[in-house]
Amino acid sequence: MDVSKWKDEPTKIAVPITGENIAEISKEVSSINNAIDKIDLIEWRIDYLKDFSLANLIECNRIVRQVKLPLILTLRSVEEGGNAIELDYHDLLNRCIETLDFDILDVEIDKKVDKLITKVHQNDRCVIASHHDLKHRLDERGIIEKFKLMNDHNADIAKVAIMPKDEKDVLDLIQASLVANDELDIPIVSMAMGEKGMISRIIPSNFGSSISFGSLAKSSAPGQIQVDELKRMIDTLKY
Repeated sequence: MDVSKWKDEPTKIAVPITGENIAEISKEVSSINNAIDKIDLIEWRIDYLKDFSLANLIECNRIVRQVKLPLILTLRSVEEGGNAIELDYHDLLNRCIETLDFDILDVEIDKKVDKLITKVHQNDRCVIASHHDLKHRLDERGIIEKFKLMNDHNADIAKVAIMPKDEKDVLDLIQASLVANDELDIPIVSMAMGEKGMISRIIPSNFGSSISFGSLAKSSAPGQIQVDELKRMIDTLKY
């Protein structure tokens, strides 16, 4: 899958799959397929699952793949806004690479993920390196450096999300995204979460963000907008 071209294409809309079990995932898949003309990507958040047995992972994966769109597989850690699980982060993602069908793997750049990135590439799939700054430790320069770190570790896409305290934080994210998009060859994804950051979700193409995350029913992050409204606003406000 060639994601490098996303840098020059319109912003893509992704929606999450956050079901805890087969029944919930099946319901979400049905809803996504009913709105598929408004969606470009799906993100399967496996940290929402209650059963990580291989058999359950494979069956859930089979159902998720009933959506004929590129699939991002994500295991979000508690530290970056995900759900607590008992399994080791690296062990579970290694198992996913070896047994599951997906197009793009999300890896958290602060978790020493070089071996995971190499393994994904050896399996002819792509990597989103991500960082979710929930405690507001990154200023504009820090966001730019985080994007560059992801690029240096051979990510195919670099993603930074922040939880802003005020409007200046949102402007810092937008400015950092403009700089990173100009300086890096890979696509970037950026967003400010929560109500204060909502503008970053509706004008992503204006500062180079290649993906905006919306929702159909259950959101996976604060500030996600319903996909119908998100698509309408992005199409209206894109330059």
